[in-house]
Amino acid sequence: MYYRIKETYDDNLYTDATVTNMNDVMLFNVTLAEKLGSNFPVLQLELDSDLRPNDFFRSGPFIIVSAKMKKILESVRADYEYFDVIITSDTATYPKGDFFFAHLLCGIYFLNKEESVYTPYESNDAFIERIEKVVIDEQKMGGAPAAILKNCFEDVTVYQDKLVDKMIQASISGVEYEKLNH
Repeated sequence: MYYRIKETYDDNLYTDATVTNMNDVMLFNVTLAEKLGSNFPVLQLELDSDLRPNDFFRSGPFIIVSAKMKKILESVRADYEYFDVIITSDTATYPKGDFFFAHLLCGIYFLNKEESVYTPYESNDAFIERIEKVVIDEQKMGGAPAAILKNCFEDVTVYQDKLVDKMIQASISGVEYEKLNH
């Protein structure tokens, strides 16, 4: 069984941060499930509040995870590469090793096309512009603990139930889980 995972937008739990060195990272295509390599710079973020960042949050196209979340992802061998992040606010600095940019490398076209509800991209129907209902063909997943939907302009990231169970047990903050049919 799989869950779609998203960042929470609950006002009390939401982490908002701005990338302050965007010029350094613009040359890298961080939205594709392809290795970025060892030349990726340290990502620098400025928090919009003084609250501790969630264990999982987005800053633009970047998925940021805490060291606790990274450890869970590594324990199930999720196919990510991790890059250092330095996060600052008016009252705190979270140095390298506290948070990471987690770049998912597992891109799979895992949709059950007959049961999913989606809008193909107007000029190329091999791509999905918007998706309303995700139904997974689990055979296409091949047992991957985490994957992003390939050929979709919307971020559709799914996690296997054993990974979600570990996240819930560890009280990972900043994530919403949507159980998917298969």
